[in-house]
Amino acid sequence: MPAAMLFPTPKAYAIYVYTITDENHQGCLKIGMTTIDLRQQQLAANAPALQTAARKRIKEQTQTVGVSNWVLLHVEVAQYADNDEFFTDHEVHQVLLRSGIKKHIFSPQVKAKEWFEVDLETAKQAIAAVKQHQQAISQANLTPQQSYQPIVFRPEQQAAIEKTQARFNEQPRNSLCVSVGMKAANMGSEL
Repeated sequence: MPAAMLFPTPKAYAIYVYTITDENHQGCLKIGMTTIDLRQQQLAANAPALQTAARKRIKEQTQTVGVSNWVLLHVEVAQYADNDEFFTDHEVHQVLLRSGIKKHIFSPQVKAKEWFEVDLETAKQAIAAVKQHQQAISQANLTPQQSYQPIVFRPEQQAAIEKTQARFNEQPRNSLCVSVGMKAANMGSEL
């Protein structure tokens, strides 16, 4: 009698979003991935079977470091809208980064690579963008708190800006234009 052949159950991916309710993680969300049974691929976002799979994966990550104050915020099947292929959390991370969303660095020693300074709606927009093969979230779709990314200058850059502004403000407005105009006129006469 031939031995029974065992075939692995086809697996699919689900993308989940969670946070940890403490001061260090305030304003940060983790976007991760877990495998799910392929027969569950038609499940709607946040379906109980998807939540169970996501909670199991989150517990694997957090129990080893004794973290229990996490909250699952969202989970959905990670499948492209136009075909049967699945994507990974890395693709969602890349969309967030290309959209100007920053990874959160807890400290140089902590290698937490999947934490972002993002709100839930923007994270869901990033997942939706990947499903549509988009490289980034359009600026029009970013939530107000994420659409403005201030530029932070180094101290020497900030000093140079302030010095330039002070010098500009010392000059009467029309004298700068007259000075530039006269120099331009003199250059023309020399030709």
